[in-house]
Formats: sequence, C-alpha cells, structure tokens
Amino acid sequence: MTALYGDEIYVDNANVTTNDAYTVADLRLGYTKFFGAWERSLFVGVNNLFDKQYNGNVRINAFGARDFEPAPERNFTTGLTLRYDIAD
Repeated sequence: MTALYGDEIYVDNANVTTNDAYTVADLRLGYTKFFGAWERSLFVGVNNLFDKQYNGNVRINAFGARDFEPAPERNFTTGLTLRYDIAD
C-alpha cells in the first residue's frame, strides 16, 4: 500500500486561489512463483482506493481561471510478468 499527501498550494501569483490538501492511497497485491529459471508474477491493484476527488494537476496562473485538472477516479489494474534468468 502506498499513500500520497499533497499540501495546500496557491495557484496564482496573487496568492488568492488555493488548491486544497489531499491524501490518496493505492493498494497492490501480487504473487510470484518460480519454475526453474522462469519467474512468473501476477498482480492486481486499486489506484485511488477511497475514491478521493482531488486535482491531479494545477496550472499556475492559467488563462480563463482554468487552474485545476481533476485526477482519475478509483481505477483497477492487473498484470502478468514473465522473466527468464540466464544465469552462468
């Protein structure tokens, strides 16, 4: 599990508009199995585990007051890795 904290920041030179602080958590579980020189790893993950609404990017002094770009909602990942070890 990983967590990311983003502190409140100003988004304009006048220090009037701010982006709120946020904390986002991700969770990833995996399994690794060895078959001789082969390694197989499977994983599943959840990004933005608690479905927090926050801004993933802030454009400082953006034209037309379009300073904020929302981050992705909760999403899921899965994957498989195969590796062959070519030892001496």
